[in-house]
Amino acid sequence: MRNLVTAITESFAFVRAHGLWKSLHMKEAPWLIQFGKYGVCGVAAVVAHTGTVWLIDRHWIAFTNQMAPDIEDTARSNRQILANLIAFPIGNAVAYASNALWVFTGGRHHRVREFLYFTLISFVSFLAGVLGGPIFVRLGLDPRLAQLGLILTSALVNYVCRKFLVFKG
Repeated sequence: MRNLVTAITESFAFVRAHGLWKSLHMKEAPWLIQFGKYGVCGVAAVVAHTGTVWLIDRHWIAFTNQMAPDIEDTARSNRQILANLIAFPIGNAVAYASNALWVFTGGRHHRVREFLYFTLISFVSFLAGVLGGPIFVRLGLDPRLAQLGLILTSALVNYVCRKFLVFKG
């Protein structure tokens, strides 16, 4: 708790010293500001990914009850996995571009290697979500709670891995 209070105090001092607009655009901001910007990038990536899945469901490989009421649950599940696999590169590209431009400082690796590491971390997290959700549901956990837990865990693990393994900081 004390570290959180220190982080909040440090972030407010940083904003006072640099102004809000400049603070939001500096990559050298305190970790709490950086994590907030990371969250905004994550929301943009989720919107891109989910929007792609929605378009696929609506126009190509229907899997929701409204779009394909006559298919079995197994086929519906497989179609949803396929739609998510197709949408992954789009969400990942949005996440990488926004994080590289706004949140983290590059240079730890060559840009191509940086992108490949970023994608590998994203894909492992994505697989955990795609495979972990159904497992938790089968164990009796509410699907929304399982999804929320996977999202939060994924966000934290991705942030730490990207901050310390992919980018300079």
